[in-house]
Amino acid sequence: MASPKVVVVFGATGRQGGSVARALVKDGQFTVRAITRHGDSEKAKELEKEGCDVVVADLDDKPSVVEAMRGAYGVFLVTNYWEDMDEEREFIEGKNAVDAAIECGIEHLVYSGLEDAKELCGYSVPCFDGKGRVEEYIRSCGLPYTIVRLSFYMGNVFNYFVPKKQEDGSFHLEIPMEGHPLYMVCVREVGPIIVCIFGDPGEYAGRTLGLSSEQLTVDEMAQQMTECLGVEVNNGNVPLSEFCKLNIPGIDVYCAMFKYFQSDLYKRDIELTRKLNPEWSTFREWLARNKEALLAAMNQ
Repeated sequence: MASPKVVVVFGATGRQGGSVARALVKDGQFTVRAITRHGDSEKAKELEKEGCDVVVADLDDKPSVVEAMRGAYGVFLVTNYWEDMDEEREFIEGKNAVDAAIECGIEHLVYSGLEDAKELCGYSVPCFDGKGRVEEYIRSCGLPYTIVRLSFYMGNVFNYFVPKKQEDGSFHLEIPMEGHPLYMVCVREVGPIIVCIFGDPGEYAGRTLGLSSEQLTVDEMAQQMTECLGVEVNNGNVPLSEFCKLNIPGIDVYCAMFKYFQSDLYKRDIELTRKLNPEWSTFREWLARNKEALLAAMNQ
């Protein structure tokens, strides 16, 4: 009996890569080679216990990436703009991985990309555009590929978008969408979709898939939070122009991103997403699972 094919998973200690690595192990069709820069980290040790082969490599170091891919069938690649907020570095890291995949004869590359917003709408969205450049490079190389594009993470309401407590005890959800609906995903559930893609390359190779479990306005999000959390949450109705005045790291990038989120050019395919993973959580289901932790974050 032939040994299971090897899939190399980059970003394996992060949310996306970790979800993919665990889903592939659970599925059992593939052996998972989990890539990290820090093989002695607790997250890396957890992956090892769960059945992954943990390998140390760095996307800034192409020779280490080539060694990590040798003998593998497929690669799941995710690049991280937010690590140092450098679009050019993100592109170079992605290019290093693609070049290594070609050198190693990888039969299927799945890249977690995003569209080149500058090309589409004429203004730069750095956290998108570097990934968009990697996408174009992948398409130009003749390497068998599938590109997946995620949308706004539900978990973002734990950080910059945690509802803010008001003097009357209610909360304001301040996401600057100005009435436009927002595509959303639970990023920790992307793994089963990637399993489907690797399991059926004939169906998904050469395609770019925009993923979202649902699309809600901030009013709808606030209403569901009120119902699920048992506290009053209202839309803070923050205009994008006011949001852009906040003194937080990366605010210019966030402003460009939400401008793009509001445009008609930003599209995701909810029907296809549900086909690939019928169990991907709605916002209401995600809230129910994370109720206590979210309430704690809101009341800090």
